Amino acid sequence: MENKSDIRVCKSCGAKVKVLEDCKCAGCGIQCCGKEMETINS
Repeated sequence: MENKSDIRVCKSCGAKVKVLEDCKCAGCGIQCCGKEMETINS
């Protein structure tokens, strides 16, 4: 596991999460308000 983490933000409500280890499955991602969250740093 890498020592890197991302912060994701929901563009609808502004919720933020810190990702320790992201999913590697195709078509999978962290969602909020029914939409995939966007990475704001890496």
